[in-house]
Amino acid sequence: MKKTSYLRRVLLKQSKKLWPTALVEMVLAVLISYINVEMMDLINEAVGGVGAVKKPAIILLILVLALVPFRLIYSKLSTRYIRDSLIRFRKAYLEKLFKKDINEFREENNGVYLSQLTNDINTLEQALFQPQLTILNAIMNYIAVFIVLGIYSPLTILIAVAALALGGLFGLNVGKPMEKPQKEKSELLEAYTSYVREVLSAFPIIKNNNLDERVRENFSAASKAVQDKNFELDKELTRADAKIRLTVGFLGIAVLAIMVRFVSTSRLGVGGAVLLVMSFGRLFEPIMNISGQLPQIRSLKSLLNKMEKALENRGHYEETIELPEITEGIRFDAVSFSYHDEEQTKVLEDVNYTFEMNKKYLIIGPSGGGKSTLLKLIRKIVRPESGRILVDGQDLSEVTNASYFRQMASVEQQVFLFDDTIRNNITLFKDYPEEELERAIKGAGLDTVLEEFPEGAEHMIRGNGSNISGGQKARIAIARALISHAKILVLDEAFASLDENVARQIEETILDLEDVLVLQVSHVVFRNTMARYDACIRVADFGITEV
Repeated sequence: MKKTSYLRRVLLKQSKKLWPTALVEMVLAVLISYINVEMMDLINEAVGGVGAVKKPAIILLILVLALVPFRLIYSKLSTRYIRDSLIRFRKAYLEKLFKKDINEFREENNGVYLSQLTNDINTLEQALFQPQLTILNAIMNYIAVFIVLGIYSPLTILIAVAALALGGLFGLNVGKPMEKPQKEKSELLEAYTSYVREVLSAFPIIKNNNLDERVRENFSAASKAVQDKNFELDKELTRADAKIRLTVGFLGIAVLAIMVRFVSTSRLGVGGAVLLVMSFGRLFEPIMNISGQLPQIRSLKSLLNKMEKALENRGHYEETIELPEITEGIRFDAVSFSYHDEEQTKVLEDVNYTFEMNKKYLIIGPSGGGKSTLLKLIRKIVRPESGRILVDGQDLSEVTNASYFRQMASVEQQVFLFDDTIRNNITLFKDYPEEELERAIKGAGLDTVLEEFPEGAEHMIRGNGSNISGGQKARIAIARALISHAKILVLDEAFASLDENVARQIEETILDLEDVLVLQVSHVVFRNTMARYDACIRVADFGITEV
Protein backbone atom coordinates (compact mmCIF):
# COMPACT_ATOMS: atom_id res chain seq x y z
CA MET A 1 0.00 0.00 0.00
CA LYS A 2 1.36 3.38 -1.03
CA LYS A 3 2.17 5.60 1.93
CA THR A 4 0.32 8.91 2.12
CA SER A 5 2.68 11.86 1.75
CA TYR A 6 3.46 14.15 4.66
CA LEU A 7 1.48 17.20 3.51
CA ARG A 8 -1.53 15.07 2.54
CA ARG A 9 -1.53 13.48 6.00
CA VAL A 10 -1.59 16.96 7.52
CA LEU A 11 -4.62 17.90 5.40
CA LEU A 12 -6.44 14.66 6.20
CA LYS A 13 -5.85 15.14 9.91
CA GLN A 14 -7.13 18.70 9.73
CA SER A 15 -10.25 17.64 7.78
CA LYS A 16 -11.33 15.54 10.78
CA LYS A 17 -11.81 18.78 12.71
CA LEU A 18 -14.82 19.64 10.52
CA TRP A 19 -17.33 17.66 12.60
CA PRO A 20 -18.54 20.57 14.83
CA THR A 21 -19.19 22.64 11.70
CA ALA A 22 -20.95 19.66 10.12
CA LEU A 23 -23.20 19.25 13.16
CA VAL A 24 -24.30 22.89 13.09
CA GLU A 25 -24.76 22.74 9.31
CA MET A 26 -27.03 19.70 9.73
CA VAL A 27 -29.17 21.57 12.23
CA LEU A 28 -29.42 24.49 9.81
CA ALA A 29 -30.38 22.21 6.90
CA VAL A 30 -33.11 20.52 8.95
CA LEU A 31 -34.45 23.87 10.14
CA ILE A 32 -34.56 25.24 6.59
CA SER A 33 -36.31 22.11 5.34
CA TYR A 34 -38.87 22.29 8.14
CA ILE A 35 -39.44 25.97 7.35
CA ASN A 36 -40.18 24.95 3.76
CA VAL A 37 -42.75 22.43 5.03
CA GLU A 38 -44.41 25.05 7.23
CA MET A 39 -44.38 27.45 4.30
CA MET A 40 -46.18 24.87 2.20
CA ASP A 41 -48.82 24.52 4.92
CA LEU A 42 -49.07 28.30 5.11
CA ILE A 43 -49.70 28.55 1.38
CA ASN A 44 -52.29 25.75 1.44
CA GLU A 45 -54.07 27.30 4.43
CA ALA A 46 -54.00 30.71 2.81
CA VAL A 47 -56.16 29.37 0.02
CA GLY A 48 -58.87 28.83 2.60
CA GLY A 49 -58.80 32.38 4.05
CA VAL A 50 -56.80 34.80 6.20
CA GLY A 51 -58.08 33.55 9.51
CA ALA A 52 -56.72 30.11 8.92
CA VAL A 53 -53.07 31.13 8.61
CA LYS A 54 -52.40 32.44 12.09
CA LYS A 55 -50.93 29.28 13.63
CA PRO A 56 -48.63 28.30 10.72
CA ALA A 57 -47.44 31.92 10.42
CA ILE A 58 -46.43 32.06 14.09
CA ILE A 59 -44.60 28.74 13.84
CA LEU A 60 -42.87 29.93 10.68
CA LEU A 61 -41.72 33.14 12.40
CA ILE A 62 -40.28 31.19 15.35
CA LEU A 63 -38.37 28.87 13.01
CA VAL A 64 -36.95 31.77 11.00
CA LEU A 65 -35.75 33.49 14.18
CA ALA A 66 -34.16 30.21 15.31
CA LEU A 67 -31.98 30.28 12.19
CA VAL A 68 -30.12 33.40 13.32
CA PRO A 69 -28.02 31.98 16.21
CA PHE A 70 -27.18 28.83 14.26
CA ARG A 71 -26.03 30.86 11.25
CA LEU A 72 -23.82 32.95 13.53
CA ILE A 73 -22.34 29.81 15.10
CA TYR A 74 -21.77 28.26 11.68
CA SER A 75 -20.06 31.41 10.40
CA LYS A 76 -17.76 31.49 13.42
CA LEU A 77 -16.91 27.78 13.20
CA SER A 78 -16.27 27.80 9.43
CA THR A 79 -14.08 30.93 9.65
CA ARG A 80 -12.11 29.42 12.53
CA TYR A 81 -11.70 26.15 10.61
CA ILE A 82 -10.17 27.90 7.58
CA ARG A 83 -7.94 30.08 9.78
CA ASP A 84 -6.68 27.15 11.89
CA SER A 85 -6.19 24.98 8.81
CA LEU A 86 -3.97 27.58 7.13
CA ILE A 87 -1.98 28.14 10.34
CA ARG A 88 -1.43 24.41 10.94
CA PHE A 89 -0.48 23.76 7.32
CA ARG A 90 2.09 26.58 7.33
CA LYS A 91 3.49 25.23 10.59
CA ALA A 92 3.71 21.71 9.16
CA TYR A 93 5.39 23.05 6.00
CA LEU A 94 8.02 24.87 8.07
CA GLU A 95 8.64 21.78 10.20
CA LYS A 96 9.34 19.82 7.03
CA LEU A 97 11.40 22.65 5.55
CA PHE A 98 13.64 22.76 8.63
CA LYS A 99 14.48 19.10 7.99
CA LYS A 100 15.77 20.05 4.56
CA ASP A 101 19.46 19.42 4.05
CA ILE A 102 21.16 22.76 4.62
CA ASN A 103 23.39 22.36 1.57
CA GLU A 104 20.52 21.68 -0.78
CA PHE A 105 18.61 24.61 0.71
CA ARG A 106 21.56 26.90 0.07
CA GLU A 107 21.93 25.73 -3.53
CA GLU A 108 18.26 26.12 -4.45
CA ASN A 109 16.22 29.19 -5.31
CA ASN A 110 14.65 30.25 -2.01
CA GLY A 111 11.95 32.05 -3.98
CA VAL A 112 10.32 28.64 -4.41
CA TYR A 113 9.78 28.30 -0.66
CA LEU A 114 8.63 31.91 -0.41
CA SER A 115 6.05 31.35 -3.12
CA GLN A 116 4.82 28.12 -1.55
CA LEU A 117 4.56 29.63 1.93
CA THR A 118 2.49 32.52 0.60
CA ASN A 119 0.79 32.02 -2.76
CA ASP A 120 0.46 28.22 -2.82
CA ILE A 121 -0.75 27.89 0.75
CA ASN A 122 -3.22 30.74 0.21
CA THR A 123 -4.47 28.77 -2.81
CA LEU A 124 -5.50 26.01 -0.41
CA GLU A 125 -8.13 28.31 1.05
CA GLN A 126 -9.87 28.71 -2.32
CA ALA A 127 -9.10 25.26 -3.71
CA LEU A 128 -9.64 23.05 -0.65
CA PHE A 129 -10.92 24.58 2.57
CA GLN A 130 -13.71 26.65 1.02
CA PRO A 131 -14.83 23.75 -1.25
CA GLN A 132 -14.82 21.48 1.80
CA LEU A 133 -17.40 23.74 3.41
CA THR A 134 -19.40 23.90 0.17
CA ILE A 135 -19.45 20.11 -0.13
CA LEU A 136 -20.37 19.82 3.55
CA ASN A 137 -23.24 22.23 2.96
CA ALA A 138 -24.35 20.23 -0.08
CA ILE A 139 -24.30 16.90 1.75
CA MET A 140 -26.32 18.18 4.69
CA ASN A 141 -28.83 19.89 2.40
CA TYR A 142 -29.25 16.75 0.30
CA ILE A 143 -29.98 14.71 3.40
CA ALA A 144 -32.54 17.23 4.64
CA VAL A 145 -34.16 17.66 1.20
CA PHE A 146 -34.43 13.89 0.72
CA ILE A 147 -36.26 13.63 4.02
CA VAL A 148 -38.70 16.38 3.03
CA LEU A 149 -39.30 14.96 -0.42
CA GLY A 150 -39.80 11.48 1.00
CA ILE A 151 -42.70 12.79 3.10
CA TYR A 152 -44.70 13.41 -0.06
CA SER A 153 -43.62 10.81 -2.57
CA PRO A 154 -40.87 8.20 -3.00
CA LEU A 155 -40.90 9.06 -6.69
CA THR A 156 -39.51 12.53 -5.99
CA ILE A 157 -36.58 10.92 -4.14
CA LEU A 158 -35.83 8.79 -7.19
CA ILE A 159 -35.83 11.91 -9.35
CA ALA A 160 -33.55 13.67 -6.85
CA VAL A 161 -31.12 10.72 -6.71
CA ALA A 162 -31.01 10.60 -10.50
CA ALA A 163 -30.29 14.34 -10.62
CA LEU A 164 -27.54 13.93 -8.03
CA ALA A 165 -25.95 11.05 -9.94
CA LEU A 166 -25.98 13.01 -13.18
CA GLY A 167 -24.58 16.07 -11.45
CA GLY A 168 -21.83 14.04 -9.79
CA LEU A 169 -20.86 12.31 -13.03
CA PHE A 170 -20.84 15.65 -14.77
CA GLY A 171 -18.75 17.30 -12.09
CA LEU A 172 -16.07 14.60 -12.16
CA ASN A 173 -15.45 15.03 -15.88
CA VAL A 174 -16.37 18.53 -16.94
CA GLY A 175 -13.74 20.24 -14.82
CA LYS A 176 -10.71 18.56 -16.42
CA PRO A 177 -10.11 21.41 -18.93
CA MET A 178 -9.60 23.77 -15.96
CA GLU A 179 -6.77 21.77 -14.38
CA LYS A 180 -4.05 22.74 -16.86
CA PRO A 181 -4.59 26.54 -16.77
CA GLN A 182 -4.80 26.50 -12.98
CA LYS A 183 -1.49 24.61 -12.79
CA GLU A 184 0.08 27.06 -15.23
CA LYS A 185 -1.14 30.03 -13.15
CA SER A 186 0.53 28.60 -10.05
CA GLU A 187 3.82 27.98 -11.88
CA LEU A 188 3.68 31.45 -13.46
CA LEU A 189 3.24 33.15 -10.11
CA GLU A 190 6.03 31.09 -8.56
CA ALA A 191 8.47 32.04 -11.33
CA TYR A 192 7.54 35.71 -11.07
CA THR A 193 7.99 35.68 -7.28
CA SER A 194 11.46 34.19 -7.72
CA TYR A 195 12.33 36.86 -10.30
CA VAL A 196 11.19 39.70 -8.02
CA ARG A 197 13.20 38.25 -5.15
CA GLU A 198 16.33 38.11 -7.30
CA VAL A 199 15.87 41.74 -8.36
CA LEU A 200 15.48 42.89 -4.77
CA SER A 201 18.49 40.87 -3.57
CA ALA A 202 20.62 42.53 -6.25
CA PHE A 203 19.63 46.05 -5.16
CA PRO A 204 23.15 47.11 -4.04
CA ILE A 205 24.69 45.89 -7.30
CA ILE A 206 22.04 47.70 -9.34
CA LYS A 207 22.62 50.99 -7.53
CA ASN A 208 26.42 50.77 -7.51
CA ASN A 209 26.55 50.12 -11.25
CA ASN A 210 23.86 52.57 -12.36
CA LEU A 211 21.69 49.80 -13.75
CA ASP A 212 18.43 51.37 -12.58
CA GLU A 213 17.04 52.11 -16.04
CA ARG A 214 18.01 48.73 -17.47
CA VAL A 215 16.45 46.85 -14.57
CA ARG A 216 13.28 48.95 -14.74
CA GLU A 217 12.90 48.10 -18.41
CA ASN A 218 13.47 44.39 -17.79
CA PHE A 219 11.14 44.42 -14.79
CA SER A 220 8.43 46.17 -16.78
CA ALA A 221 8.75 43.69 -19.63
CA ALA A 222 8.66 40.71 -17.26
CA SER A 223 5.64 42.09 -15.39
CA LYS A 224 3.77 42.74 -18.65
CA ALA A 225 4.52 39.22 -19.90
CA VAL A 226 3.23 37.75 -16.64
CA GLN A 227 0.08 39.84 -16.70
CA ASP A 228 -0.62 39.00 -20.35
CA LYS A 229 -0.16 35.30 -19.76
CA ASN A 230 -2.25 35.44 -16.61
CA PHE A 231 -5.00 37.24 -18.53
CA GLU A 232 -5.05 34.51 -21.18
CA LEU A 233 -5.23 31.82 -18.51
CA ASP A 234 -8.07 33.65 -16.77
CA LYS A 235 -10.01 33.80 -20.05
CA GLU A 236 -9.49 30.06 -20.50
CA LEU A 237 -10.74 29.41 -16.96
CA THR A 238 -13.75 31.70 -17.52
CA ARG A 239 -14.72 29.82 -20.69
CA ALA A 240 -14.46 26.49 -18.89
CA ASP A 241 -16.53 27.80 -15.97
CA ALA A 242 -19.18 29.14 -18.35
CA LYS A 243 -19.48 25.71 -19.98
CA ILE A 244 -19.91 24.14 -16.56
CA ARG A 245 -22.66 26.52 -15.52
CA LEU A 246 -24.43 26.28 -18.87
CA THR A 247 -24.48 22.48 -18.72
CA VAL A 248 -25.71 22.47 -15.14
CA GLY A 249 -28.37 24.99 -16.11
CA PHE A 250 -29.70 22.75 -18.91
CA LEU A 251 -29.63 19.79 -16.54
CA GLY A 252 -31.66 21.75 -14.01
CA ILE A 253 -34.22 22.79 -16.62
CA ALA A 254 -34.65 19.17 -17.70
CA VAL A 255 -35.22 17.96 -14.14
CA LEU A 256 -37.53 20.89 -13.42
CA ALA A 257 -39.61 19.99 -16.47
CA ILE A 258 -39.95 16.48 -15.11
CA MET A 259 -41.01 17.87 -11.75
CA VAL A 260 -43.59 20.19 -13.32
CA ARG A 261 -45.04 17.22 -15.14
CA PHE A 262 -45.07 15.27 -11.90
CA VAL A 263 -46.75 18.08 -9.93
CA SER A 264 -49.39 18.62 -12.59
CA THR A 265 -50.50 15.01 -12.34
CA SER A 266 -50.40 14.81 -8.54
CA ARG A 267 -52.59 16.17 -5.77
CA LEU A 268 -49.96 18.03 -3.81
CA GLY A 269 -51.69 21.35 -4.05
CA VAL A 270 -50.16 24.75 -4.51
CA GLY A 271 -48.06 24.52 -1.36
CA GLY A 272 -46.68 21.10 -2.29
CA ALA A 273 -45.75 22.35 -5.74
CA VAL A 274 -43.90 25.35 -4.25
CA LEU A 275 -42.12 23.05 -1.77
CA LEU A 276 -40.91 20.71 -4.51
CA VAL A 277 -39.64 23.56 -6.65
CA MET A 278 -37.79 25.09 -3.68
CA SER A 279 -36.34 21.72 -2.70
CA PHE A 280 -34.98 21.01 -6.13
CA GLY A 281 -33.52 24.50 -6.24
CA ARG A 282 -31.60 23.62 -3.10
CA LEU A 283 -30.37 20.47 -4.81
CA PHE A 284 -29.07 22.07 -7.99
CA GLU A 285 -27.30 25.09 -6.56
CA PRO A 286 -24.78 22.93 -4.63
CA ILE A 287 -24.31 20.71 -7.69
CA MET A 288 -23.35 23.75 -9.73
CA ASN A 289 -21.03 25.06 -7.03
CA ILE A 290 -19.34 21.71 -6.51
CA SER A 291 -18.94 21.21 -10.25
CA GLY A 292 -17.18 24.55 -10.49
CA GLN A 293 -14.89 23.81 -7.55
CA LEU A 294 -13.98 20.20 -8.32
CA PRO A 295 -11.31 21.26 -10.84
CA GLN A 296 -9.67 23.35 -8.13
CA ILE A 297 -9.73 20.43 -5.73
CA ARG A 298 -8.25 18.15 -8.38
CA SER A 299 -5.56 20.70 -9.20
CA LEU A 300 -4.30 20.34 -5.64
CA LYS A 301 -2.70 17.04 -6.62
CA SER A 302 -0.07 18.74 -8.76
CA LEU A 303 0.27 21.58 -6.24
CA LEU A 304 0.92 19.21 -3.33
CA ASN A 305 3.27 17.09 -5.44
CA LYS A 306 5.26 20.22 -6.27
CA MET A 307 5.44 21.25 -2.61
CA GLU A 308 6.45 17.76 -1.47
CA LYS A 309 9.18 17.64 -4.12
CA ALA A 310 10.59 21.00 -3.00
CA LEU A 311 10.81 19.73 0.59
CA GLU A 312 12.56 16.47 -0.28
CA ASN A 313 16.24 15.87 0.34
CA ARG A 314 17.67 14.67 -2.96
CA GLY A 315 20.98 13.50 -1.58
CA HIS A 316 19.65 10.92 0.87
CA TYR A 317 22.49 11.55 3.30
CA GLU A 318 22.71 8.90 5.98
CA GLU A 319 23.31 10.81 9.20
CA THR A 320 23.21 7.99 11.71
CA ILE A 321 26.09 8.65 14.11
CA GLU A 322 25.13 10.20 17.44
CA LEU A 323 28.13 12.16 18.58
CA PRO A 324 28.74 12.28 22.33
CA GLU A 325 30.82 15.02 23.93
CA ILE A 326 33.60 16.05 21.55
CA THR A 327 37.00 15.41 23.11
CA GLU A 328 39.59 15.26 20.28
CA GLY A 329 38.72 17.93 17.73
CA ILE A 330 38.13 18.43 14.02
CA ARG A 331 40.44 17.14 11.31
CA PHE A 332 40.49 18.06 7.62
CA ASP A 333 41.60 15.06 5.58
CA ALA A 334 42.50 16.05 1.99
CA VAL A 335 39.49 18.42 1.79
CA SER A 336 38.76 20.28 -1.44
CA PHE A 337 35.90 22.65 -2.12
CA SER A 338 34.65 24.84 -4.98
CA TYR A 339 31.52 26.92 -5.38
CA HIS A 340 29.34 25.79 -8.27
CA ASP A 341 28.85 29.27 -9.65
CA GLU A 342 29.46 30.51 -13.18
CA GLU A 343 33.20 30.75 -12.53
CA GLN A 344 33.37 27.43 -10.64
CA THR A 345 35.34 29.25 -7.98
CA LYS A 346 37.89 27.02 -6.28
CA VAL A 347 38.43 27.86 -2.60
CA LEU A 348 40.27 24.94 -0.94
CA GLU A 349 42.34 22.15 -2.44
CA ASP A 350 43.65 19.04 -0.68
CA VAL A 351 43.67 20.68 2.76
CA ASN A 352 45.00 18.71 5.74
CA TYR A 353 44.78 20.28 9.16
CA THR A 354 43.66 19.41 12.70
CA PHE A 355 41.84 21.77 15.05
CA GLU A 356 42.44 20.32 18.50
CA MET A 357 39.90 20.57 21.30
CA ASN A 358 40.45 23.14 24.03
CA LYS A 359 42.66 25.27 21.80
CA LYS A 360 42.10 28.73 20.34
CA TYR A 361 42.68 29.44 16.65
CA LEU A 362 42.89 32.83 14.98
CA ILE A 363 42.04 32.55 11.30
CA ILE A 364 43.26 35.31 8.98
CA GLY A 365 43.68 35.81 5.27
CA PRO A 366 42.68 38.01 2.34
CA SER A 367 39.07 38.70 1.41
CA GLY A 368 37.74 35.83 -0.68
CA GLY A 369 40.59 33.61 0.43
CA GLY A 370 38.32 31.02 2.04
CA LYS A 371 38.13 31.93 5.73
CA SER A 372 34.33 31.96 5.92
CA THR A 373 34.14 28.89 3.67
CA LEU A 374 36.37 27.05 6.12
CA LEU A 375 33.90 27.82 8.91
CA LYS A 376 30.95 26.82 6.70
CA LEU A 377 32.56 23.42 6.17
CA ILE A 378 33.01 23.01 9.91
CA ARG A 379 29.40 24.12 10.53
CA LYS A 380 28.04 21.68 7.86
CA ILE A 381 26.61 24.52 5.81
CA VAL A 382 28.53 23.17 2.82
CA ARG A 383 30.08 19.75 2.14
CA PRO A 384 33.54 18.95 0.79
CA GLU A 385 33.79 18.07 -2.88
CA SER A 386 36.41 15.55 -1.97
CA GLY A 387 38.13 14.41 1.18
CA ARG A 388 36.59 14.15 4.64
CA ILE A 389 36.05 16.23 7.74
CA LEU A 390 36.45 14.08 10.85
CA VAL A 391 35.10 14.91 14.31
CA ASP A 392 36.62 12.65 16.96
CA GLY A 393 37.46 10.31 14.10
CA GLN A 394 33.85 10.21 12.80
CA ASP A 395 32.98 11.40 9.31
CA LEU A 396 31.07 14.66 9.80
CA SER A 397 28.73 13.86 6.90
CA GLU A 398 27.47 10.83 8.86
CA VAL A 399 27.06 12.66 12.17
CA THR A 400 23.51 13.74 13.05
CA ASN A 401 22.94 17.46 13.01
CA ALA A 402 21.25 17.44 16.40
CA SER A 403 24.17 15.75 18.22
CA TYR A 404 26.71 18.00 16.50
CA PHE A 405 25.00 21.38 16.63
CA ARG A 406 24.12 21.13 20.31
CA GLN A 407 27.88 21.27 20.99
CA MET A 408 28.49 24.29 18.76
CA ALA A 409 27.76 28.00 19.02
CA SER A 410 28.23 30.46 16.17
CA VAL A 411 28.52 34.24 16.09
CA GLU A 412 28.29 35.94 12.70
CA GLN A 413 27.96 39.48 11.40
CA GLN A 414 24.35 38.84 10.47
CA VAL A 415 22.43 38.27 13.69
CA PHE A 416 18.88 36.91 13.79
CA LEU A 417 16.81 38.23 16.68
CA PHE A 418 13.30 37.33 17.76
CA ASP A 419 10.67 39.95 18.49
CA ASP A 420 11.02 39.25 22.18
CA THR A 421 13.01 40.34 25.22
CA ILE A 422 16.79 40.60 25.27
CA ARG A 423 16.75 37.86 27.91
CA ASN A 424 14.93 35.40 25.65
CA ASN A 425 17.13 36.34 22.69
CA ILE A 426 20.17 35.42 24.76
CA THR A 427 18.80 32.23 26.32
CA LEU A 428 16.85 31.23 23.20
CA PHE A 429 13.91 30.43 25.48
CA LYS A 430 15.88 27.95 27.59
CA ASP A 431 16.09 28.00 31.37
CA TYR A 432 19.45 29.13 32.74
CA PRO A 433 20.35 30.15 36.30
CA GLU A 434 20.30 33.91 36.75
CA GLU A 435 24.02 33.98 37.62
CA GLU A 436 24.88 32.29 34.29
CA LEU A 437 22.82 34.86 32.41
CA GLU A 438 24.56 37.71 34.24
CA ARG A 439 27.97 36.17 33.52
CA ALA A 440 27.19 35.88 29.78
CA ILE A 441 25.87 39.46 29.69
CA LYS A 442 29.00 40.79 31.36
CA GLY A 443 31.32 38.67 29.20
CA ALA A 444 29.70 40.08 26.06
CA GLY A 445 29.97 43.66 27.31
CA LEU A 446 26.21 43.84 27.31
CA ASP A 447 25.87 45.00 30.92
CA THR A 448 26.59 48.63 30.01
CA VAL A 449 24.03 48.44 27.22
CA LEU A 450 21.29 47.15 29.53
CA GLU A 451 21.88 50.10 31.83
CA GLU A 452 20.53 52.31 29.01
CA PHE A 453 17.18 50.48 29.05
CA PRO A 454 14.77 50.95 31.98
CA GLU A 455 13.56 47.35 31.52
CA GLY A 456 17.10 45.96 31.46
CA ALA A 457 17.16 42.40 30.08
CA GLU A 458 13.37 42.59 29.65
CA HIS A 459 13.74 45.26 26.94
CA MET A 460 11.77 44.21 23.85
CA ILE A 461 13.50 43.68 20.51
CA ARG A 462 11.51 44.73 17.46
CA GLY A 463 11.89 44.05 13.76
CA ASN A 464 14.91 41.74 14.04
CA GLY A 465 16.77 44.35 16.08
CA SER A 466 15.74 47.45 14.16
CA ASN A 467 15.32 49.31 17.48
CA ILE A 468 18.91 48.67 18.63
CA SER A 469 22.34 49.31 17.11
CA GLY A 470 24.50 46.85 15.19
CA GLY A 471 26.98 46.72 18.04
CA GLN A 472 24.21 45.89 20.51
CA LYS A 473 22.98 43.11 18.24
CA ALA A 474 26.51 41.68 18.08
CA ARG A 475 26.81 41.68 21.88
CA ILE A 476 23.50 39.81 22.22
CA ALA A 477 24.80 37.20 19.75
CA ILE A 478 28.05 36.85 21.72
CA ALA A 479 26.16 36.54 25.02
CA ARG A 480 23.99 33.87 23.36
CA ALA A 481 27.14 31.90 22.48
CA LEU A 482 28.73 32.31 25.92
CA ILE A 483 25.70 31.03 27.83
CA SER A 484 25.33 27.95 25.62
CA HIS A 485 28.30 26.05 27.15
CA ALA A 486 29.23 24.93 23.63
CA LYS A 487 32.34 22.79 23.11
CA ILE A 488 33.06 24.55 19.81
CA LEU A 489 32.78 28.32 19.49
CA VAL A 490 32.84 29.72 15.94
CA LEU A 491 33.19 33.47 15.42
CA ASP A 492 33.06 34.93 11.92
CA GLU A 493 33.92 38.63 12.06
CA ALA A 494 31.97 38.80 15.31
CA PHE A 495 33.67 42.05 16.39
CA ALA A 496 33.26 43.94 13.11
CA SER A 497 30.54 46.27 14.44
CA LEU A 498 32.15 46.86 17.85
CA ASP A 499 34.55 49.57 18.87
CA GLU A 500 38.11 48.52 19.64
CA ASN A 501 37.94 48.68 23.43
CA VAL A 502 34.76 46.60 23.64
CA ALA A 503 36.13 44.10 21.10
CA ARG A 504 39.36 43.70 23.11
CA GLN A 505 37.43 43.05 26.34
CA ILE A 506 35.16 40.46 24.72
CA GLU A 507 38.09 38.74 23.03
CA GLU A 508 39.85 38.47 26.40
CA THR A 509 36.72 36.86 27.85
CA ILE A 510 36.60 34.32 25.03
CA LEU A 511 40.29 33.51 25.35
CA ASP A 512 39.78 32.87 29.07
CA LEU A 513 37.23 30.13 28.33
CA GLU A 514 38.34 26.64 29.30
CA ASP A 515 37.63 23.33 27.58
CA VAL A 516 36.41 25.07 24.42
CA LEU A 517 37.66 24.94 20.84
CA VAL A 518 37.61 28.54 19.57
CA LEU A 519 37.73 29.34 15.85
CA GLN A 520 37.96 33.09 15.35
CA VAL A 521 37.91 34.66 11.87
CA SER A 522 38.85 38.32 11.96
CA HIS A 523 40.26 41.05 9.78
CA VAL A 524 41.19 42.97 12.91
CA VAL A 525 44.11 41.50 14.86
CA PHE A 526 45.11 42.92 18.24
CA ARG A 527 48.81 42.39 18.99
CA ASN A 528 48.30 42.04 22.74
CA THR A 529 45.79 39.19 22.30
CA MET A 530 47.23 37.51 19.22
CA ALA A 531 49.90 35.82 21.31
CA ARG A 532 47.27 34.19 23.48
CA TYR A 533 45.98 32.07 20.59
CA ASP A 534 47.37 28.55 20.34
CA ALA A 535 47.73 28.99 16.59
CA CYS A 536 47.23 31.64 13.95
CA ILE A 537 46.45 30.16 10.56
CA ARG A 538 46.23 31.88 7.20
CA VAL A 539 43.72 30.74 4.61
CA ALA A 540 44.83 31.71 1.10
CA ASP A 541 45.90 30.22 -2.22
CA PHE A 542 43.52 27.25 -1.70
CA GLY A 543 45.28 26.08 1.44
CA ILE A 544 45.99 26.57 5.14
CA THR A 545 49.35 27.62 6.61
CA GLU A 546 50.33 28.48 10.17
CA VAL A 547 51.72 31.95 10.68
